[in-house]
Amino acid sequence: MGMPPPGDVRNCLQALANAEPLMDQLINYRFQEGSLAGQSFGNLFLAALTGITGSFDQAVAQMSQVLGDYRPRSARHHGHSTGG
Repeated sequence: MGMPPPGDVRNCLQALANAEPLMDQLINYRFQEGSLAGQSFGNLFLAALTGITGSFDQAVAQMSQVLGDYRPRSARHHGHSTGG
């Protein structure tokens, strides 16, 4: 898909997130049937965000917002210091 394997990133985002329990279940959901059998919804969600944003890094940033933004303020501003 032209991106790093998303599983570890998804797991880290989820572990650090402030997501609702239903969102945790959704991100962990694995399809049981059809062509998506065994695939994680969270991985597919991250792949879709990569396609939408054009960048895996941007997809990770967007997914973290959806799950509940846990990042420190400086990281939310791409590492730029706000002076305090």
